[in-house]
Amino acid sequence: MYNVWQNRYRKWLFFVFGMLLTLACLPTQSTLALPYYPDHVYQQDEAVEKQYIVPSIVYSTPAFKPGRESFTSHEEMMEYLYQLQRQSDRLHVKIIGYSQEQRPIPLLIFSKPSRSEPVDIQRLNKPVIWLQGQQHGNEPAGGEAMLVMARKLALEELGQTVLEKVTVLIVPRCNPDGSYYFDRRTARRIDENRDHIKLELPETLALRQAFSAYRPYLAVDNHEYSVAGEFSRVAGHEMLKYHDILLLSATNANVPQKIKDLADGLFLDNVEKALDGQQLTHHWYYTVSGTGADRQLNMGGTDAMIGRNALGLMPALSFLVESRGIGLGRQDFLRRVTGHVVADTALLLTAAQNSDLLRQTVEHSRSRLIAEGKSSEPGSEIVVVSKGQRRENYPFPLVDAVTGEVITLPITVVDVKQAEPVLVRKKPKAYILPPAYLPVAKTLAQSGVTIRVLNRENRLMVESYRVTDKKVFANYFEGHFRNSVQTETSFREVTFPAGSFVITMDQPMAGIIAMSLEPEADSGMVRFNALPVDVNEEVPVFRYHGPGNLDMHPVDLIYTH
Repeated sequence: MYNVWQNRYRKWLFFVFGMLLTLACLPTQSTLALPYYPDHVYQQDEAVEKQYIVPSIVYSTPAFKPGRESFTSHEEMMEYLYQLQRQSDRLHVKIIGYSQEQRPIPLLIFSKPSRSEPVDIQRLNKPVIWLQGQQHGNEPAGGEAMLVMARKLALEELGQTVLEKVTVLIVPRCNPDGSYYFDRRTARRIDENRDHIKLELPETLALRQAFSAYRPYLAVDNHEYSVAGEFSRVAGHEMLKYHDILLLSATNANVPQKIKDLADGLFLDNVEKALDGQQLTHHWYYTVSGTGADRQLNMGGTDAMIGRNALGLMPALSFLVESRGIGLGRQDFLRRVTGHVVADTALLLTAAQNSDLLRQTVEHSRSRLIAEGKSSEPGSEIVVVSKGQRRENYPFPLVDAVTGEVITLPITVVDVKQAEPVLVRKKPKAYILPPAYLPVAKTLAQSGVTIRVLNRENRLMVESYRVTDKKVFANYFEGHFRNSVQTETSFREVTFPAGSFVITMDQPMAGIIAMSLEPEADSGMVRFNALPVDVNEEVPVFRYHGPGNLDMHPVDLIYTH
């Protein structure tokens, strides 16, 4: 019996030794970067590939190592960034948070002289520029481009040039877990780019708190868009999307007009010129809805929950840059990354060359919002709901999936740059919430909004909302069954206990406040059930238009438990 057990023990040892030897011979985790399968992607025909010439450029980031088939792992990215920090006197790497699976989220801070803390960055008296990549884990080109940009800023002439006039912050990978699983969503299967109002994810919260602390003047969100499937049968052909890069600035109606004008004028003009100079095609960003004769292009969206619009409402110039890549795996990867690098570099150079104009425009817009909130002057309004204008027979280029020919077809467009207001309300002096709604007040505080509380009980004349109609959407969206409500408002006296939350509108983030608290707002707290209501009920948010001398004090809710 002893010999039997001895033989079994020896076999077990050999098995364990063999497994350890096998594991030692496998590539490391950093090489097995992502669960990405080269055989499970859309294979473009050779005729199509001829439309997308490989650029004659070499990048030294991990995903471009010779013979590489996967993308950059999180471990490789962190090693690469810390190596840049050791080599550069312009770069600080700062961890601003952790993903749901505890992967670090790095913020890269490039400045001259080198600084890292928000107060020290503000003392440099230079506009702050924010670049971010890979909110969606299956969109690697934007993330890899951030590593290319990091090297250019840390070690190359670009950094030497632009950092004289601006400070640059980069979050190269906003969604570490999604990137690890090569999934659009985070580990909780919630889309990070639909969370910029409700702030339910630690990743979004980390981004928002860092953004609020450093107060950038310009932000760029780098993504990729899907190539095949939405034009599968058009005029008898299988058609693919064509453009290298899609571009769009913030389109929420409450982004200050001066910021919109500067973004859509000087800045986007320079990006388009730079892309043209590199023979990279471009178009405004769109999504596709419907099929056949009902198919239409939708120019982005106006929802404040989307990063592009939320950052614009901070307010700041805000841009989306999307490369032609989802579903292609490693195909055209060098060209895709180059598109981001060209666009982002053009934005940085434009900001540096026009730093005084950028500063004056953003600071004037922020000051204007503060002044409007203090005075509640006539004509000061909030666009709660808007609707894009339809345009028929828009000439839209696509690529024939077999011949590679570029074919222009007429299609209907919904243009949100020409959006019409559907619901407009006068801007109040403040919104007031009863003490029971601490979670809502805390979410706003985490966005960077200043929150105050009443020191004593007050009986105030306020404008209240009563729900006249409510629809609950049948589809489960980002962890919620959403509501759509209609309300009517009226004035009445309400007694507010001490500790009630007062969110005044005399602050730069007035647009974020309104899009969070107005009941009909597409991305607001009522829509996502943080403020639950039903028909004939009063919404527990009140609009205050009276004098601003309420007995109240500011409160720090971010660290309240």
